[in-house]
Amino acid sequence: MKIAGHHFKEGNYNLNNLEIKQKIDENNAIIESLFTPNFFTLNNTIAKLLKENEMLQAQCQHSFSNGYCDYCYKQEEK
Repeated sequence: MKIAGHHFKEGNYNLNNLEIKQKIDENNAIIESLFTPNFFTLNNTIAKLLKENEMLQAQCQHSFSNGYCDYCYKQEEK
């Protein structure tokens, strides 16, 4: 799938934690570039990238510090 000049495959990524971190960081940079503060808009690109981040978080072998994973930024469940 290609979104905003960004190509990725849906499904199982088989990435290590550092690759997951890099991918989520790339997605978040795209989201930030498309997001307008104080203005609500339904943006399919943002929604798809957030969904991809969720899939990456599900695959991550978490390493939590200060309540968040060092790699995928998922909040630690208590």
